[in-house]
Amino acid sequence: MDLSKLPFFTAVAGRLTWLSERHQLLASNLANADTPGYRPKDLKPVGFAELIQKAVASLRMRRTDGAHMGAAQGSDRASFRIQRDQDVFEVSPAGNAVVLEEQMLKAADNAMQHQLVTNLYSKQINLIRIAIGRGR
Repeated sequence: MDLSKLPFFTAVAGRLTWLSERHQLLASNLANADTPGYRPKDLKPVGFAELIQKAVASLRMRRTDGAHMGAAQGSDRASFRIQRDQDVFEVSPAGNAVVLEEQMLKAADNAMQHQLVTNLYSKQINLIRIAIGRGR
């Protein structure tokens, strides 16, 4: 049985890849905290709404009887988008916009999310072991 083909493990692998890439960007931000003109970078968060839209895009409503109601036309999906303000609050006289406290908070949050995903992965593996009769 190839576990990498199960949707849960595919999602976990994708999330861990995203967290790893974000960790590298945050580390780069911290390393360039004194570089003149440096602007901090971050990855665009993957939203649940975007994942749902991708999954639903392949589904089409079908009328099996003429008396059934059709799908609503012109639904406004743009109202569900989350807009993030990209303004920088502090800029040093040298033009550097890295705020160490902000970057450290992002790095700590990233580490907590990584720990959460690896714990979920471990629990899922244990459940599979129990299901096949090998226990813990």
